[in-house]
Amino acid sequence: MHESSVTRAIRRSNLSMLVTGVVLIALVAAGFLISYRYMYNFLLGPFDVTPAQLQSYASAEDPLQYWVKVTALRSYDTGIQYFETSDGVESVKHSYHALELGERLLLYTVPGDKDGNIESEVLGEGYLDKISSEEQSEVIDETEAQSAELAGVFLPYKLNGTAFRSEGMFLVVAGVIAGLISSVMLVIAVLRIANPESHPIFKALTRHCDPHSTANAIEMELQQPHDVIICNHASSFVGRASTDVLRCSHASSLVGRASTDALCIISPLFL
Repeated sequence: MHESSVTRAIRRSNLSMLVTGVVLIALVAAGFLISYRYMYNFLLGPFDVTPAQLQSYASAEDPLQYWVKVTALRSYDTGIQYFETSDGVESVKHSYHALELGERLLLYTVPGDKDGNIESEVLGEGYLDKISSEEQSEVIDETEAQSAELAGVFLPYKLNGTAFRSEGMFLVVAGVIAGLISSVMLVIAVLRIANPESHPIFKALTRHCDPHSTANAIEMELQQPHDVIICNHASSFVGRASTDVLRCSHASSLVGRASTDALCIISPLFL
């Protein structure tokens, strides 16, 4: 296609879609990179770990693989539960247990009302999480106070047994949808750049007549002289009261055809 107003409009449209797609996919990629640790565990976890591995961590932030499964020697019920109230009804949100990992204990939050000790090997699954100050004082300190042998036996983090994927499922789904949309936009933009005749603007011209002829006719019409109203805006800067004066001169068409659209050109003139 020859260079014309139509081709320029198509080019601007393609460029706009291309830039929008690139920006959107960059935002999605940035979001996934920022939360790479969570995404890694979301996609590939939970990971099997040994009690020795857990005991080597100084905090819940140490390992990359923090959504884990571990086999403990036994599980002890601390007798402490976390309650929540909804519409006046009180229910147990989770119960606190202690998993025995050799010489250390791991605080384990189990969803729902789960009580009683388990005297055999038990599989604990959850993500490593920080221990809140409330849990430290009301669960760990209270438990350690029951016996001097328990002092300092708990690991400095807990195993949170609440659903891991449910917390970020909405964000992951939204990110995937945004990524698909941006990818489709990029593909469409590239295809339209490679073949401008596939653009909806060009296709709309084909519904009337030959699109190339129509594009040329539009370009010729835009290049034709039109009625022009030239407006000069003058502001008085002499010692009298300042007044604004609008002086307009009308240039009519001399081409012997009916007057067409008028173009108003406003230019400031300071006297």
